[in-house]
Amino acid sequence: WDEPYPETVTEEESAIGIRTRSEMQQFAEKATECNVDFVWVAHPAMKKPIDFTNEETVNEGVDRLMAKFADMYNLGVRQFGIFVDDISNSEAARTCDMQIYMLNTTQERLYETYNGEGTAAEDHVKGLFFTPAWYTTRSSGASTYMPKFRNVHEDIEICFTGSDVFSSISNTSATTFKNWIGRDPVLWWNYPVNDNIDDQMLMNRLDSVYATDLDVTASLGVLSNPMNQAEASKVALYGVADYTWNTANFDVQSNWEE
Repeated sequence: WDEPYPETVTEEESAIGIRTRSEMQQFAEKATECNVDFVWVAHPAMKKPIDFTNEETVNEGVDRLMAKFADMYNLGVRQFGIFVDDISNSEAARTCDMQIYMLNTTQERLYETYNGEGTAAEDHVKGLFFTPAWYTTRSSGASTYMPKFRNVHEDIEICFTGSDVFSSISNTSATTFKNWIGRDPVLWWNYPVNDNIDDQMLMNRLDSVYATDLDVTASLGVLSNPMNQAEASKVALYGVADYTWNTANFDVQSNWEE
C-alpha cells in the first residue's frame, strides 16, 4: 500500500489488475467529471503494517500514509481511506486505541496540508473513510470496542456491512451501529458481490437475496460491492441508485423491470 504505482506494466500484469500511475490519474479525472468521489484507500494493518505499539511508532506510520496520500493527491485523488478490516480479533483489540490515534492524527495532517487558506475548494480533501475491524453488528467484541470510535474526528466516515458480512439493509442494524459510534454509518452492502455464492450471477430483483428495508434513516448511504462480472453488476447498481435516491417510495419490481 505504501509503494508508488508503476509507470508501465506488462500485459500479464495488467491482466491481473496491476494499474499504472497514468491509469490511476485517469480514474480520478473521470470520477471528478462524473461527480463521483474516488476514494483511494490504504490498509496499513495487514501487509507491511504500521507498528501500533505507541504514539511514536504510529506517527512513523502516519508519515508513510501521508507520503502515499501525497502521491495519490498529485494524481487527482481528493479523498482517502484507511481500512483495518479482517485482522484478528486479538490484534484489533490490542491496537484499538492506537487506531483511533492514527485516524485523528492523519485527518488533522490531511487538513493542515491540503485545506489551508488559499487552497481552491476543489483541491480540498474530504474526511477519511474508515472500515473498522468490527464491521458487523454481530462481530465479536463490536459492542465493546466500537463505542471507542466516538472519539474519532467528526468528519471521518465509518462503514459497516450490516448485521453480518452478507446481510439485508436494515434500519435496526444501522441504528445499533450508529448508537455505538455516535454518527450515521455508511452501509457497505455486500451485494451483488457473489463471493459467497460464486456459481451464480445476481441479476434478479434487488431484494432477491437480501431484504431492503424502506425505512432506513440511520445511515449516510449505501455503497454497493459489485461482482467480478462488471457488466452483469449494472442491474444491481441501477437498483441501488434508484433505491437510495428515494428509499421510502422505492418499488423493487418496477425498478427491476426498468
